[in-house]
Amino acid sequence: MQGDEVTMRLTYHFVDGSIDDEETTYTQQGTLRLVRDHHIQKGPFFAKPIDFTVEAATGMVTSRTIDKNGKIHVETKHMDLPDDLANGSLGHCC
Repeated sequence: MQGDEVTMRLTYHFVDGSIDDEETTYTQQGTLRLVRDHHIQKGPFFAKPIDFTVEAATGMVTSRTIDKNGKIHVETKHMDLPDDLANGSLGHCC
């Protein structure tokens, strides 16, 4: 926790070496509000690895994926996020 921000991180380590790692930061000024969310899934368990980031203040959502040839694809989009958004799990929109 720093100032009025709180960060939560949840990481699952799978037996096959796969990782599901999500770090979400909120402000706590009366109500929790999303600041940023970063979610990574990689390893054999996941058919398509992802690296997904949401920056709530700007509405910018960035998705990084790797195709079957190992090429990295980065896609950034703007989303109109509600002011009271408190859950970083938006679904992977990009």
